[in-house]
Amino acid sequence: MAGIGPGEAFDEWYKLAVAAGLVLAVGLGAAGSSGGVLLGVGMVFIGLGEFINHPRVSGVRVDDHGRPMFATKGRPRRNKPGGIALCAIGGSLAIAGAVKLVVAG
Repeated sequence: MAGIGPGEAFDEWYKLAVAAGLVLAVGLGAAGSSGGVLLGVGMVFIGLGEFINHPRVSGVRVDDHGRPMFATKGRPRRNKPGGIALCAIGGSLAIAGAVKLVVAG
């Protein structure tokens, strides 16, 4: 995927969701918007759930003779019950917050 900084890829979007959710929750909370706080907290929960569902994996690839060839690393998706629960709770909070913002409009 396209890089967002030196040596970084945008495949860890859930970290951005946590940061953006915190900014929304604090900023809109200070402005007195309960819908905005719900939306921000929901984004934080979704980001944390996805962080749990994408554990860091590293290893060494070997050739047919057992000799090491190169190191690998990444964050493949591996669903965990806790991660799924946080995503579900976060999605519910985010939807409730968005609806509250639209209705309060």
